[in-house]
Amino acid sequence: MSVPTKIRNFGKVGDALPIPDLIRVQRQAYGRFLQENLAPSRRKEAGLQGILKEIFPIESYSGDISIEFLEYNLGRPRYNPNECKELKLT
Repeated sequence: MSVPTKIRNFGKVGDALPIPDLIRVQRQAYGRFLQENLAPSRRKEAGLQGILKEIFPIESYSGDISIEFLEYNLGRPRYNPNECKELKLT
């Protein structure tokens, strides 16, 4: 059995790549999913718009009733984050 002649310590090696701002990445992805800052007519067929367009129209078995998707609109939250903390809301 051979005994290593030199001990290697890899604990002091720096990061290979800089760590991105993960909160910013998550917010950007959510923004692309919602497309809430775009007018409904300008939204791409991606994210929430794409999902809703994919599943609609919904028709009854007899075919005499149909529900169609026109557009979605997200309202503003009732409370801001600080108010939610004070009121112990999620």
